[in-house]
Amino acid sequence: MSDYGNVEMVIRTERKVVVFRLMLSATIMGALSIWLYLKVPEEYSPWAVGFVAVMWLYVVRPLFRIFATGTAFTLTDRGLLAHVGDIDFVAWGEIEKAYIGSYGGAGVIKLDLRDIGTVLARLSVFRRALLRWYIKLYGEKPNLYASFGEGGAERLLQLIRQRIDVRKK
Repeated sequence: MSDYGNVEMVIRTERKVVVFRLMLSATIMGALSIWLYLKVPEEYSPWAVGFVAVMWLYVVRPLFRIFATGTAFTLTDRGLLAHVGDIDFVAWGEIEKAYIGSYGGAGVIKLDLRDIGTVLARLSVFRRALLRWYIKLYGEKPNLYASFGEGGAERLLQLIRQRIDVRKK
């Protein structure tokens, strides 16, 4: 048993979807970098290139990780461990409601949490600050990028609802 509980189910990575997203994001970032360089070459500094590269790596690092490990989500008796998404671990009792949404054309699970502060406290300082800013700016809920797991958003939502419904009874 780990800090997250006993593993009940592992949702494997949908590798074709991950590879497509990695290639798409690299293409977009490359095209954006070339466009910026051609548009304003005197203002396009190595610092800008470095910033774009670091942010791209930060954003896609989870995709590399789930591609390498083959695991997108782990369901335990205590909660859900998301290997790709806004949060890392959320206990079943912390989820008020879950529903399907869309983000960047991909199916996501949006979570209404009882106490978002508890869930955010588990994140690194940098990720916590970014997620707080995102929630405040856009009024969004934390997302689980379910399209990267086998069965997609529908399957993950069904599994989450089974577990939170049992807890409510």
